[in-house]
Amino acid sequence: MRTSSIVSTALLLVLAGLVQAQDGFILECPAGHTDVMKYFVMDQARRTNKFMKGRPNSLYTEVFPDRDFAARGHWLWLKSATGHGFDVKVFDEGHVYMRATELTWTDNTSFKRFVKDLPISERCVPEGKAGPEIKG
Repeated sequence: MRTSSIVSTALLLVLAGLVQAQDGFILECPAGHTDVMKYFVMDQARRTNKFMKGRPNSLYTEVFPDRDFAARGHWLWLKSATGHGFDVKVFDEGHVYMRATELTWTDNTSFKRFVKDLPISERCVPEGKAGPEIKG
């Protein structure tokens, strides 16, 4: 990834107010439930040099804080090696949310920020069963 793309993405995070204080807590789900973050992003050891190849877009993942998995934070799904195209997701102890996506594919400073974070999943989901319906 080019340095200018990384700088643009970092600037985007600051401007969008996405950097959040981290409490260092590693989430433990109740018995019979699992942390859905294990399915949204690869573990720390793999995500530094692995990515999902795909057409039309591959998917690179950057998680903040960069570990498996804090109680709250955010991650970027970068849709190209140059950093063009991205989604910003946020997570806390209760849910995973959609926060923002690119507006113009080739301009990393343009993005669509949802009026409020849109819940897309509960954080702890039942193992072997469908998760509960999410209503925003």
